[in-house]
Amino acid sequence: MQVFKAFFKIAKKHIPQAAIYVVVFLVIIFMMSFSSNNSGSSQFKTDSIDITIIDHDNSTLSKGIYDYLDKHHNIVKLKKTDAESLTDNLFYQRISYALTIPKGFEESFKTNGTLKMTHNMREDSASGFFVNRQLDSFLNSISSYITGGYSIDNAINETIKNIDNSPKVKSITFEEKSSSSNDIMFTYFQYMSYIFLMIFTISLVPILVTFHQEDLSARISCSATSARSRNVQLGIACVCYSLITWVLFVLLAAIVFKPANLFSDHGLLCILNSFVFALICTAITLLLSTFNIKDNALNLIANIIGLGMSFICGIFVPQWFLAPEVLRIGKFLPAYWYIKILNMITGWSGEKYSMTNYWKYIGIELIFLAAIFSVYLVCNKQRKKNHL
Repeated sequence: MQVFKAFFKIAKKHIPQAAIYVVVFLVIIFMMSFSSNNSGSSQFKTDSIDITIIDHDNSTLSKGIYDYLDKHHNIVKLKKTDAESLTDNLFYQRISYALTIPKGFEESFKTNGTLKMTHNMREDSASGFFVNRQLDSFLNSISSYITGGYSIDNAINETIKNIDNSPKVKSITFEEKSSSSNDIMFTYFQYMSYIFLMIFTISLVPILVTFHQEDLSARISCSATSARSRNVQLGIACVCYSLITWVLFVLLAAIVFKPANLFSDHGLLCILNSFVFALICTAITLLLSTFNIKDNALNLIANIIGLGMSFICGIFVPQWFLAPEVLRIGKFLPAYWYIKILNMITGWSGEKYSMTNYWKYIGIELIFLAAIFSVYLVCNKQRKKNHL
């Protein structure tokens, strides 16, 4: 088993390059999991922003507006309040919103005059629009009380009292507690396909190309190891390498998402789907190795294959967002059917879950596997002829 041992000795040199993709992949999954844990009901929480109020009116109404906003946001006092200074403070994010109350605003408000408050806000933030909605609701309520005969002081007090007594909104989810964790797990399997395409191409192809080098191939031919034995050992080594990589990712999934979630009915279907796709990636790797690709060109080809399938087949962009023309092209690539299975299992695409369709899509992936492996055998045979 000298060829088998030599295979893994060479593989050790390419582990650091493959490890980079593994680390990046785990960091992305960790960040997504952390984001998911902090979402949910807390996403409806109202945030306070930094605002400044320029009050030229100094009336009861303007002070009421100031107190109301001060209760819900952070009031920032600026030394200069001219237009240029406000623009600078907004640009450097010292404030997110600036409100200017003109002189005579209260009297105009009582008589439904045309005098209005003005505001400045950051265009790349929705916070300013939220403050505008708060002000509109506050002033509309005061206007209603004034129309009903209340004084400006009583109208402000009643409005604030109503706001304070408003019922608290609580979001309720009807999903199972493990649903968010499962969603991240399915996303893990989704991005695993991209990582497999990159890792297998970048780390496995150089090993096989090394054995295909003319000098090394001639030396092996002169040894007691027959050509058949060499091919068998290389084949076993490739399968072992692929299985080790696949098992490693499955074990990582078990650690991150717990065995109970991973080895559930849907989790086992995802595992089988990933195993078939790992075999497809191995077949693609074998095919690429017949062309004696240099390392620089290999990185380019790996990115073309990995990123190309990711964007066309729905790994990075959901399939339901892709144009029909793109999906028609994607159907001719194995990653499309891999992602289609995940979408069906999770229900993300709206397709009805069906074991019949599951095995149908697995069958299509196996057809891709057989087709790619057949092309590899033809190319490998032609390569040997050219070296004779």
